Amino acid sequence: MLMESSSSWKGIERDVAMHINLSTGAILSLVLPLAALELILIIVALIDLIRREPGRVNGSKVVWALIIVLIGTIGPICYFILGRKE
Repeated sequence: MLMESSSSWKGIERDVAMHINLSTGAILSLVLPLAALELILIIVALIDLIRREPGRVNGSKVVWALIIVLIGTIGPICYFILGRKE
């Protein structure tokens, strides 16, 4: 009876481990593309900020660079909406 119980626990542990591995893989398959998109958005915003003349930016370029880098996804979006004069 004890042996039967022990083998069933091993099966449950294996099933749980497989479920955790699948969940981790699924999470990574969602997070990695989103992280790549965020990085691309930050790089494009910084390149646009660097190339833009100071007179065509609302506020200081240094402040906008800090906002873009430190605030993550919202920073570059705010720059594109509020920081550029066009």
